[in-house]
Amino acid sequence: MRRRNLPLTAIVAIVLSAACGSSPTSNPSPNTSSAVASPTASAKAGTLDPCLLVTMQEASALAGITLGAGVEKTIATNSQQCIYANQSSYIFTVGVIQASSPAEAQAGMQAAVASIQSQTDFSVTVTQLPSFADGGVEVQGGASGASVAGIYGLHGSVAFGFVAFGVNHPVPTNAAMVPTATTMLGRLP
Repeated sequence: MRRRNLPLTAIVAIVLSAACGSSPTSNPSPNTSSAVASPTASAKAGTLDPCLLVTMQEASALAGITLGAGVEKTIATNSQQCIYANQSSYIFTVGVIQASSPAEAQAGMQAAVASIQSQTDFSVTVTQLPSFADGGVEVQGGASGASVAGIYGLHGSVAFGFVAFGVNHPVPTNAAMVPTATTMLGRLP
């Protein structure tokens, strides 16, 4: 039985809601910050700002296209996301979960990966990255003009990562995403 194709925005909402176990709790607000994030700049009212963990310029450079300003959302009290998009054909989502324990952070990361695998019409390969941060995974897949790629990692009780969804536009290779993921890791407290 063939699964129904979902629009990219629906896939992003499903992935992030599944990772946190709830639906968005606040209205999105554009984040037009062009400042380069630093570990001290990434803390915002006790939470990490995903739009500063990977900036619009960094996401655009990785995507190879100009993406719009980040739309920041609170998914749950411990989970934030930032969505950069271009004409609904390319979505780059940055997420961070500040969990109460490393086990809870790992469960959030695993839920995000499982959601990507279950909500796409194509096979998604998951590769373990045991030497990245406190453990991580790469995801990559695609067919018929749609593709997905991302990196997720753990840093203590924080799960973090980003995922790119493209329609008729290639997503970056996992090798190309490692430097951005490493920079993101360096911006975590």
